[in-house]
Amino acid sequence: METPGYEADINRIYVHTFATPETVAIAYDWDQSPQSLTWSRDSSTLYTVANDRGRNLLIAIDVAAGCRTQLTICSCAEDFWFAGARGDRVHAWIVRPYGFDRQRRYSVALLLHGGPQQANVQGFGHGLWNPNICNFTDSVRHKRGDYPYVDAMRCIDYVSSHCSFVDRGRIVALGGSFGGYLVNWPNGHIDRFRALVAHTCKFSTVLSYYGTDKLWFPEHDLGKLWEPSSRVILEENNPESFTASFKTPYAVLARQSRFSHSNL
Repeated sequence: METPGYEADINRIYVHTFATPETVAIAYDWDQSPQSLTWSRDSSTLYTVANDRGRNLLIAIDVAAGCRTQLTICSCAEDFWFAGARGDRVHAWIVRPYGFDRQRRYSVALLLHGGPQQANVQGFGHGLWNPNICNFTDSVRHKRGDYPYVDAMRCIDYVSSHCSFVDRGRIVALGGSFGGYLVNWPNGHIDRFRALVAHTCKFSTVLSYYGTDKLWFPEHDLGKLWEPSSRVILEENNPESFTASFKTPYAVLARQSRFSHSNL
């Protein structure tokens, strides 16, 4: 990663030759973020796993030329795109329940991913549909309670208007980590959901800042708490500030130890 203090920056591949010494970027123009690397036996190819449009793919990279070959074949899981908060195309999945009958009407489970610079990918999952809200990565900076929330609501609008089998009166939202934050946020703003479930979530941006050992994370996304301008941003994006308006049935799931950040 090239940007200091930004954990969601794109991963780049570099090969260093100790004898020279020389460091060379491999496939630098690739707009996907490789997750792991394995050399071929003759060291001419790097194998990696990367996410493309919500699918985890095995990719072979020619080290000399930088060209890439997809080695996995995608299954036929149904995905769709809708217009997000900034007009971007946002990707989402529809996963129909077992024994699906188009003549019936089904409740909806909105599964919100963590990050916020992550995605729900076609690896495993369950539910009716899963929105992917981070094709923009850094655009959510200072906008945690804005762009992702609007994207989630527009995703619901799209599914409700395009899928006749959806029961609009029975929609629930579930999420962990940032997904849990994004569950907390609408509870103080709308009563659209029948129920909400938040797992190891961030409820207070202020308390989370004081409790984390990963300051670079909130400082990049929201700013430094003691700076007046940043304090305003943290409070604007703080679900705790809107608890007086909470009205939807709400379950909070937590575990005793999670060391990546505070879950207050």
